[in-house]
Amino acid sequence: MAIKVEGKKITLSRGDTLNVTFRIKSGIDLQPTDTVVFTIKDNPQSTAALVRKEYTGLTGTDITVEATAAEMQMTAGNKVYDLLVK
Repeated sequence: MAIKVEGKKITLSRGDTLNVTFRIKSGIDLQPTDTVVFTIKDNPQSTAALVRKEYTGLTGTDITVEATAAEMQMTAGNKVYDLLVK
């Protein structure tokens, strides 16, 4: 299955490679010293991340998140993702 993005909803098959670009629309540009943290969790209240990726050295407004098929092996079902810029 190809990745499908509908607004904030991302759909892919379990074990597919994740490769998606997010664009910041708030007028803020990333600086090389910023840290971007992307997580996937079972639910918004969960403290345990199923996938956690950190990126630094980015500039502009685009954040491309990549996770291998091996990293995306998790139980099937709805998950939530979070993108944090520090």
